[in-house]
Parts: sequence; structure tokens; C-alpha cells
Amino acid sequence: MQFIFLSLIINFMKNKVIILLVSLLMVFAFVFVLRFVIGGDEDTWICDKGEWIKHGNPYNPKPDEECKKETGEENNSVPLPSEEDTIRSFFRLIDENKVTGAVSMLSEELVSSESAKQAYGVQFNAIEFANVVDINPSDVQAWDENQKQYEVIVDIKMNPDSSNEVIPYYGWMDGENIRWITLKKENSLWKIDEIATGK
Repeated sequence: MQFIFLSLIINFMKNKVIILLVSLLMVFAFVFVLRFVIGGDEDTWICDKGEWIKHGNPYNPKPDEECKKETGEENNSVPLPSEEDTIRSFFRLIDENKVTGAVSMLSEELVSSESAKQAYGVQFNAIEFANVVDINPSDVQAWDENQKQYEVIVDIKMNPDSSNEVIPYYGWMDGENIRWITLKKENSLWKIDEIATGK
């Protein structure tokens, strides 16, 4: 009886030792993953306040590229679209038949009334395909911080039914079209202020 009792105690202790060893191994694995996998490279160069700071013992020499000073505000903000991004987004919305979105990219002056918004909406709805081929600055000497002009080549496919409009195809043709697009800054965003067939 005593032997059975002693045997049970020994088996119980062996199980506890195994559980303890497995637990310790899991803790070490967890710390390893945190430190080396999630924690990242400790031996590297870090850009801090416009200067490269040695962190740990980096194998590589100090980077040649400029270390740009970043402020907390810049890190947490989303960059505003550039002028060219605005033009490409505008035609992408037309191409995706997101007419309301395209109209919202027009300047307040261009769509100052509901009837103007609807007229542009009907025109954009007649465009079945739109793809920006090229964008080039135009009339640069007249640019200022709130207004710029670009020469834009757009590949267009029109709805055949729009041939019956007062201005057939609303002035567009199938294939590559050249337009001079004037952008105007409104509330820090670039808006389409004019779409012209000539300078």
C-alpha cells in the first residue's frame, strides 16, 4: 500500500516537473518572439529630429540619404492629393461611373447651382471609358499658389446615344482628347475649375 502511494506521488511530481518545464519554455519563446520578431531590428540607424542616430551596433554604415525631420503632426496626417492626383482621380471617377463623386471635384464656381451639377452629371454619365494618358504643366508663368493649369490627354469612349445632343458627344470624341484643365484651390483641396478645348 505504501509503495502504491509513493508511486502515485512520484508520478504526480513528474507531471508537475514536465508542466513546469513546458511553461518555462513557452515563456522564453514568448519573450523571444516579442524581442526579436515583433520588437524589430535593434542594430540599426534611426532618423530622429533630422539626424541619423546609431541604435545598437548596426552592421551597415550610416545611410547617405537625408534624414528628414518629422513632426508628430506630419506623422498623423494624411497627405493631400497633388494637382495631378486630382486630375487622375477626377477621370477615374468618371470611368467608374461615379458621377456624383466626379461632380463633387468641380469648383464651387463651376457648379454654383443644382442645374449646373445636373448638366455636368449628364455629360459625365455619357462617358463610358476615361483614362488619363498624359498630364503636362501648361501656362506655368500664370500659376499661383491657388490656381494652376495642365494640358491633359485623355482616352475617351462615348456612349453612342450622346451623338444626338445639342453638342454631339458633349464635345468629346472617341480616342485621345486634349483638354486644358485649370485647377483652383478651395479649402486646401484642388478642384477642377475649367475644362477647355484650348488654352
